[in-house]
Amino acid sequence: LGERVREIRKGQKMTQQELVFHAKVHGNLVSRVERGEMGTNILNLYKIAKVLDVDVREFLDLPE
Repeated sequence: LGERVREIRKGQKMTQQELVFHAKVHGNLVSRVERGEMGTNILNLYKIAKVLDVDVREFLDLPE
């Protein structure tokens, strides 16, 4: 999950701080998820996906 979030975010040349700001999630959530230190709830995943303009399934490697 975290590796995928990082890959997509970096592909869009967005910093963690920008993602946190636009997704309106806790300050260190993106960093900790990307490092695999914690998971997150589906609401936060949807917020992050919306900012990155991807379907939440992109993070989970689920078929469309």
